[in-house]
Amino acid sequence: GEDWECASDLAPLPGSVTPPAAAAESADAEWRPSTLFFVARGPAEDRVGTIRFKLNLDDPSVDAEGRDALLAALARLSGPLAWSIPKEVESAIRRHRKLSIFDRGIAVEVHPEIDPVLRLNVVLLLETPAARLPTDRFETLPPGVAERLAQ
Repeated sequence: GEDWECASDLAPLPGSVTPPAAAAESADAEWRPSTLFFVARGPAEDRVGTIRFKLNLDDPSVDAEGRDALLAALARLSGPLAWSIPKEVESAIRRHRKLSIFDRGIAVEVHPEIDPVLRLNVVLLLETPAARLPTDRFETLPPGVAERLAQ
């Protein structure tokens, strides 16, 4: 079962703060910043079995930065999981391509979405559930940011 869950806040990507000119000119256009978040699930806090990242590229001006941020977040798992990002996974993330690969006890799935905004889901399914992920590697959003994003 997946009874335990830990999720990050929806974090806006740095640089994704100003609506594109076309959106600013249209009063009815809804603009959202590009964001990244993750969810870890497992039977218990010390038995994580699934880790999912989602990159929402609502603001195309930070596409490369968003993919870099996603890869950096994945790289932070290399120590706790004794794993490094396979080149095929990095390529699929950068090229917005679907991929399913099994590497050193971890099934990695990259699921791109295109309609209407580019989004990228990266799911890691751990063959052997991992011990608790270190919480000191995740940043807390400033007060009020999560509330503004939820609106």
